[in-house]
Amino acid sequence: MSFVAPGHLELAIQAMEQGHFLQNLDIPSLLHEAKNAGVGGVGDTQAEAVTYGSAPLRSILERFFAIPGAPDPNKPCRSLWSGTSDWVDLKKSPGGNFQRQRDKRRGEVFRRFDGPDGAQMWSVAPDGGAKLLPSTKPVPLIALATWYGRNEDVGSLQELQDWFVANFPVNQGDLVGTIYLDDIPHDFEDIALSNTEMSLEELADAVGAVEPTPAISLSLAELVDSVEAAAKKARFDFPRALFERVIVAWLRGDMVVLVGAGGTGKTAFSTLLTSALTDVIEHATVTVVPIGQDFDETDIIGYQRLDNTMEARHFAQSVLLSKRPLAVHMVVLEELNVTAVEQYLQPLLIAVEHPSRVVRLPDGTDAYLPRDAFFIATANSPLDEPESRLKMSYPTKRRFSTIVMPNILFERWQADPTVIKALVQDLIGQAHQSVVERANAGLASASDALRAAFLDRAVSPDFLTADVVDGLQEVAKAVFSGPSGQSFFSMGILRDIALAIAFSGDGAEAQVAALGSAVEDKLMEQVRGPKTYVASVVEALKFLPNYEAIEARHRRMASSLGDEVVSLL
Repeated sequence: MSFVAPGHLELAIQAMEQGHFLQNLDIPSLLHEAKNAGVGGVGDTQAEAVTYGSAPLRSILERFFAIPGAPDPNKPCRSLWSGTSDWVDLKKSPGGNFQRQRDKRRGEVFRRFDGPDGAQMWSVAPDGGAKLLPSTKPVPLIALATWYGRNEDVGSLQELQDWFVANFPVNQGDLVGTIYLDDIPHDFEDIALSNTEMSLEELADAVGAVEPTPAISLSLAELVDSVEAAAKKARFDFPRALFERVIVAWLRGDMVVLVGAGGTGKTAFSTLLTSALTDVIEHATVTVVPIGQDFDETDIIGYQRLDNTMEARHFAQSVLLSKRPLAVHMVVLEELNVTAVEQYLQPLLIAVEHPSRVVRLPDGTDAYLPRDAFFIATANSPLDEPESRLKMSYPTKRRFSTIVMPNILFERWQADPTVIKALVQDLIGQAHQSVVERANAGLASASDALRAAFLDRAVSPDFLTADVVDGLQEVAKAVFSGPSGQSFFSMGILRDIALAIAFSGDGAEAQVAALGSAVEDKLMEQVRGPKTYVASVVEALKFLPNYEAIEARHRRMASSLGDEVVSLL
């Protein structure tokens, strides 16, 4: 078996793009129709003419020029002639622009006759090639044969050219020698035929179409299994149902926003989920976009320079202009609502509901939001952060699935108040594992040796003293006594406290002192809620050696007007 190789197709495209639409498509199509009707198709009389219009031309377009993976679904046909865009509409072009071009050359390149029942009959003029030549350049027949016969099993290039002429008899009148050349150029001959038929990937690469993307072979349950396994390996304790909710929301077409207090694991969850999916989904990508105050469309898509070229942002380059728009593109929007969402996301909010998912770029061209562009955003609620987080409009919220991140620390503590010790040990273990992995990979930072000196000791099962464990449990009990504490006292804050203890000196006194410092430095700036609740929390901290400093800070926080405390920062 022998077929043309991708190199042949590239040469054919280069040659055909120098030619004319009539030369590369309309004349071969007309003569193909004439052959099927049993007439010559070239001549000055109606006897050589054939009934011809948009239907047979559309059939040739669809059969030979429609390419899977066209960048614009509305223009699926690759145009291989000069003076037009790269892709054309299959429905409108044959009966519109193409027919007008033929009509303009009537009486010159073509002859037209009134057939039975008013049907138009056409033939190519005997000197049609000479009349068209001033408007084009000669195209080798082997170029046309390569394009039209790219899937034909042939023994040689000459056999392929003979196949083309037999099915599209352009060897009539003066066509060969004017607009067509029958000699096979050496650069075609220099490329060996392939023993395999051209793949869709090779065709897409040659014509600038979208490369096909392998389908996801795993089931939903298997995808969730893989993410859950990655979470356990990384020692994260996220509910399995949470992974499934996000993936299903993506499949429905929703953007996803994770809402929760700081430290509930929003960023860790989105990072773990997207990383795990890239390991099992071929060609999947992750793009992280940190949202800043005063963010607008130019920050996420780009802007037009003074020379009228476009400066495309990272998101536009990796997602909107991706060479693999059929692949999965996961987009992480960090701190979604630090500015008005509609101010920067509006073009994408429109695109997710538009049938073609078109996005107009700053330079006036169109891009398309991939069908599998999966957005996951992190956000703090304006209820928790009224000074720094903005609300979203109801129409915008309709495009999101809003998932409240569970406070896993509170849920675990509620089920077993003694679990605090195991959680602190696990958090110290995670930090130690990170340092070890960096060292093993040759990526240890300058300070990792200092970290390792503390963490190597802290991972011992006997490291935590009874006094510091009792203190941790007292802190958790006090903070979790109110609804606000059940929200803000998260695994992230506990991690900070755990590492403060890990980096302390030896013995109970040093560990309890480190706990006290962490409560003063970390926890007190997170405490919020009614003054009576905060007062009860502080009262429960009398066992800490730095209680006086904690109480002094509390007095300043409680000196504000109103019923709730105000943090220092």
